[in-house]
Amino acid sequence: MPCWSGAVMLGGIITNKSPVDNQTDADCAASSEDNVFVLPASSPFKTMAEVVDNQKTLAA
Repeated sequence: MPCWSGAVMLGGIITNKSPVDNQTDADCAASSEDNVFVLPASSPFKTMAEVVDNQKTLAA
């Protein structure tokens, strides 16, 4: 079975409601790559929790 790699590929399949059959194994993409979140050294945020809390505040 082919393994579609990458969160972008998985997101595209979900967003576009692309057909997925028994020849496609999209689950492997969920654990096949690392995610990196980079901010400038001058950012007021020092932890990911601070970024998430800030976004929650903006969304409220």
